[in-house]
Amino acid sequence: MKTRVLTVMLVVLALVTTFAGALPASAQAPSAAGVIRGEVTAVSDGGFTLNTLNGRTAAVTVTETTRYRIPGIQNPSLADIKAGMVVQARGTWSSDNTTFAAQNVAAATREVIRQHLVRGVVTAVDSAAGTLALKTPQAVEWTIHTTDQTRYLIPGVQEPTLADVKVGDHALAVGRPGATAREGTALLVTVRPEGTVAGRGQVTAISGNTLTVETWLGSGTVTTDDATRYRAPGIANPSLSDIKVGATLAVIGSKQSDGSVLAKTIGILNQGS
Repeated sequence: MKTRVLTVMLVVLALVTTFAGALPASAQAPSAAGVIRGEVTAVSDGGFTLNTLNGRTAAVTVTETTRYRIPGIQNPSLADIKAGMVVQARGTWSSDNTTFAAQNVAAATREVIRQHLVRGVVTAVDSAAGTLALKTPQAVEWTIHTTDQTRYLIPGVQEPTLADVKVGDHALAVGRPGATAREGTALLVTVRPEGTVAGRGQVTAISGNTLTVETWLGSGTVTTDDATRYRAPGIANPSLSDIKVGATLAVIGSKQSDGSVLAKTIGILNQGS
């Protein structure tokens, strides 16, 4: 599964499984526990193997005390974990960081996760009613209800609300299906303002101020200028020179007439192998 798709699905999984609250207190991971996320590639009698967001293959072990949360399955167990599922697990790494001992496991199939998200262009916003209308790429109209618990992510807007969502914006709503078709209640709404492009991919070539980036949609061109800002963990004042072939980037920018993206912000997530 491509990184961007997996990232979206993990966000949905975290929102729809009420991960910690659904488990008895005795089953909660200790406060020092770590978290691992990814896609299941294999299952064995003692656990399963994950392909994580950073491309690492990790062995996850379970015991009879491991607790599971899988939407639609009562009293789930390791037997219900299947290859292709998206998983978030809490537990601890072994001293040599080769295996992860899971205490809590939340999992779902891609099909179930897709039932909890709608992506499209905003065609109407009714702040009084707390709703917005989305038109999907398949030209299907959805009504998305919001509540006081709905969270919003809008680039450049601090503490955004429904009032900051505008007609023409591209939005992804994550939440619960409604009582009728093409209707749902959003737990999270992420918005990409009209004309703004946001994506993640791996650098395959660098030429001057131009990057070739492989994304889940294919290869694309990202250009930079003096206004481009860079972010990189552990690097003070990062710049274009800190990006290497093989690096994974998160890019926010504007689409140009030639199809390239002029980057406003580039986050260097890792430098690859």
